Amino acid sequence: MSSEHAKQPAVTRSQKKVRSLELDKGSLENAITDLEARLRRSNLRLVGLPEGREGSDACSFLEKWIPETLGMARQITLERAHRVGARRDASAPPRVLIMKFLNDREKTAVMQASRNKEIIVGEHKVRFYPDLAAGVLKQRKQFDSVRQLLRKMDIRHGMLVPARLVLTHKNKTHTFVCPSEAESFVRSIQDDKDSGGRG
Repeated sequence: MSSEHAKQPAVTRSQKKVRSLELDKGSLENAITDLEARLRRSNLRLVGLPEGREGSDACSFLEKWIPETLGMARQITLERAHRVGARRDASAPPRVLIMKFLNDREKTAVMQASRNKEIIVGEHKVRFYPDLAAGVLKQRKQFDSVRQLLRKMDIRHGMLVPARLVLTHKNKTHTFVCPSEAESFVRSIQDDKDSGGRG
């Protein structure tokens, strides 16, 4: 019995140490995700552009093709551009092309210009996406169920970089970094509507 009591403080110390290590690990993962997100901030992913269309100089091709295709008056300057992954056979979808802009404002202008434009090259639909870190994608995925609810309720919403949900309700903008807080808020709107509240 006394030996059991003697073991208790050691077990408690071990549990505290494990909790502390878990917190440290979480902090390090967040720091790495944040750093990776900052490094990719000036990047865009181009999905669907047929293989080889860019020729041997992807930067020069894209600097000309993007403004022409999107009807932009301004020119863009890219630091670098390349396909991701090994070349695949002809039947596979085109590899993603990642481009790094010299100027963040130009990247934002391209995203805005491409937002409501359908781009078809050959038989492929071409789209621009932010180049998000794996950790950020994982964080964003945690909002999927809330976003599904918002779509059903026809509530305007979107995601801000890196992983924040923004929604508009009763002409007021709400921003969430925590999926559970967002879900509680959306459920309260739903409950209000179900009980006949005006909103």
